[in-house]
Amino acid sequence: MQQRNQELLQNPFGKRSEKQRAGGATGAAPQPRPAGAGPQPGAAAHGRLDRSPLEVQEEVHEPPPERRVCAACGRAYVRNGAEVSERIEVQVRGYVRRIRRPRYRAVCDCAPGPAPPQAIAEPETTLFRGSSYGLSVCVEFLLQVY
Repeated sequence: MQQRNQELLQNPFGKRSEKQRAGGATGAAPQPRPAGAGPQPGAAAHGRLDRSPLEVQEEVHEPPPERRVCAACGRAYVRNGAEVSERIEVQVRGYVRRIRRPRYRAVCDCAPGPAPPQAIAEPETTLFRGSSYGLSVCVEFLLQVY
């Protein structure tokens, strides 16, 4: 019994210790390590999630009429494209809520600077900046978890 305790005290790490090389004392080639978790070098990424099966409900958010006119001369701006953002919302089933915010630009020559002023509706607030998930998804998540 005392000899066994003596062995355990002298060699607490088994036959290999951190002082030996990876291949052992014989100098053999080290064994390749298995790949760790996470993205592997050279591997292709999975890409974006396909959300095409979700229903799309489109909304148009116009800027207020007083913001669509030149402050100096009162001339109306003309439509100049739109900014489109999408939020994933949950009701009974999930759907994509496409929010179209038309942009207007000044057509008069009284605007100072190289670029004419523009008017656009304020973006909708989200829980996390840059997230495509709407508040209803966050509420549904919290209700499911708690």
